[in-house]
Amino acid sequence: MDTNFIVLLCVLLGGLSNTTIQFLSMIIRTNEPIKFDSKYWATFGISMVTTIFAAFGVFMTLPIPTDVPVLYVAIPALLSGYAINNVMNLGLDTYQAKKPVAPVS
Repeated sequence: MDTNFIVLLCVLLGGLSNTTIQFLSMIIRTNEPIKFDSKYWATFGISMVTTIFAAFGVFMTLPIPTDVPVLYVAIPALLSGYAINNVMNLGLDTYQAKKPVAPVS
């Protein structure tokens, strides 16, 4: 299998795993029935587009050597997908939690 394809697949799996972990942790923390928050799909999509474009940029300038084991490339790709998705989720949570300031009169 092509190494670039494995890297892109690992990036997607990293983002999907973060989305799944966020949802499962929400289920564990609450006692009420919850539904899947659509913001996770939005942040998953945005982070995947961002990561894939970044990966294309990196692989165009720094090609993967053929003698490097696939595991050495797959693990950082998995972690980058997870990390970028986590940053997007945290940014969106922070933006949504920000309260509007009442005007001073």
